[in-house]
Amino acid sequence: MRPRWNRRDLASRLSRSAASLCKTAESLALQDFDEAHRALSRHFADAPQRFPIARAIRRALVERVVRELPASPSEAAARADRVLSGHYDLLGYRGLRFDGRGRFEWNYDPVHDRRAPDVFWTSVPYLDASCGDHKIIWQLNRHQHWLALGRAYWLTGEAKYRHHCLDELASWLERNPPLLGMNWTSMLELALRSLSWLWALHFFVDPDSEDASPWTVDLLLGVDRQLTHVERYLSYYFSPNTHLLGEALALYVAGRTLPELAASPRREAVGRRVLVDEIERQTSLHTRFLHARARRRANHARSCGRHVRAHRRPSRARRAAARRRPRPAAAPRGRRRRRPAPLDGAVRG
Repeated sequence: MRPRWNRRDLASRLSRSAASLCKTAESLALQDFDEAHRALSRHFADAPQRFPIARAIRRALVERVVRELPASPSEAAARADRVLSGHYDLLGYRGLRFDGRGRFEWNYDPVHDRRAPDVFWTSVPYLDASCGDHKIIWQLNRHQHWLALGRAYWLTGEAKYRHHCLDELASWLERNPPLLGMNWTSMLELALRSLSWLWALHFFVDPDSEDASPWTVDLLLGVDRQLTHVERYLSYYFSPNTHLLGEALALYVAGRTLPELAASPRREAVGRRVLVDEIERQTSLHTRFLHARARRRANHARSCGRHVRAHRRPSRARRAAARRRPRPAAAPRGRRRRRPAPLDGAVRG
């Protein structure tokens, strides 16, 4: 029997710390998913800011970006319109299309015209050429182009970008049920995808919108299930370096950002512990980093964690020891690296 998502499952995964969440759980139990979606939308719209962006700061942030970068709305729209037209720029390839059979395929490699099988995740031979290039498939499924859609939506106000992202979310959930297929095989990919979904939640939540589907229910259920998978199979044995850092980062950020999920306190603690331990281990005198990958992870951590802070930080001694260890790589002399802003298109995975 093919696995499937069950929206009612979200009821048991919600924290009951807020009255609005209790009402959401009641609606889920009654299978009134539209009412649950409305309650969640109101809850997230009114919740304190725990992420780099929030509905409450949208106007001020957009005004500042447009004032400092007047061309940003048109540039954001041009980039997002390529996604709307079905053209994806991934890994140096431009204009890739994933609708070769008339509908969007999340397990398709258009460069080599091959598809990964829809089988249990441990049985997917993702390194076999018959599945195509797994990196192309995985790059699409990180959903980092959703940030381009969100940026265009905020800067232009055009709802088509929001609608397209929500359509992709529904399509992905339909064709990637729990634990089935290529997109459940790599814990790092699930982690990075979960971070993209957090951006989508904060870009697109709107309690005043008459949405066609209860997408906040679906998104929270999907994030919780994917992070459960990540937490269970952390990459301690397979590529325990940048993979493990990326997975821990997702657990920590999601744990801090989504107290609505009952598992968030545990995920925050696990993510923080792994991050602190691995920063010490991976920057030791006897460890050699691939410098480009180290910089990429560092940039990702900075952009995602700018406004995310722990209640309990590592001890002062441990932080000081980590700072004394040699750094992987520095930018060449004379080259100034600009810190990315949430809406300037510089956010990367």
